[in-house]
Amino acid sequence: MHVDTIRSHQKAADGTVREYRSHLLRHSFRDEQGRPRKETLANLTALPDAALEAVRTVLRGEAVVSAGDAFTVERSVSHGDAAVACVMAGQLGLRELLGPACAERDIAYALIVSRAVRVGCQNLCRASDLVGLEYSIVAVTCFFSWQRGPVMQRSGTRG
Repeated sequence: MHVDTIRSHQKAADGTVREYRSHLLRHSFRDEQGRPRKETLANLTALPDAALEAVRTVLRGEAVVSAGDAFTVERSVSHGDAAVACVMAGQLGLRELLGPACAERDIAYALIVSRAVRVGCQNLCRASDLVGLEYSIVAVTCFFSWQRGPVMQRSGTRG
């Protein structure tokens, strides 16, 4: 297999010459009579030049650098930490504490859970971290409560 580049020139009525290029992935073989033939497997014309060069490199048998080798992971949070934080927040009824269902409540919930995961990476049981976590919950709750305006009281309650 190989990439075949076909160039064609067209002359316009005003005398300008345009060049067209087509890139085809082809397979060369010989038919029953021994004549060389080409079979077009794919039209690669729409690919950018970097992708065409990568295809040519692979067809030559050379190694292409993978994204994992080109980049390094600086920080990652495992899915398990976030899942545990969401389960615990659900068991504690955090969503209901933040108010009625709305976009602001979901944002506040996500901020609080992300804070718990970030704190939990070091040690969630340290008292200073829990104070910071409680402060985040109160601050976010107060902000969104203030933004929504006064909460309507249920019928039958005093106030």
